[in-house]
Amino acid sequence: MNPVSFLEKLREQYIATEDDDLLFTNKECALGSTIYRLNCWKDFHGKDSVVVFELKEKGLLISTSTCLGIRFSETQDILLLSEQQLWDIGIP
Repeated sequence: MNPVSFLEKLREQYIATEDDDLLFTNKECALGSTIYRLNCWKDFHGKDSVVVFELKEKGLLISTSTCLGIRFSETQDILLLSEQQLWDIGIP
């Protein structure tokens, strides 16, 4: 499974349950032969709540990450956020 697919499944599960037990810090995950660190947290953008799902792969010289998010508006509308949309609002 690739990192984006993994994060999409986790995001779908969170939307279905809104279970904060799905929010992790530095949880080690293996996807294929690659080891990642999973970080999931709540943040805010204005009055909206944002939940971020991030996988970080550490290399010898650099680390790479993949992120997806959910934005809950004041009216509880749900917007799925891509990595670029998260960057545009300053997250992560």
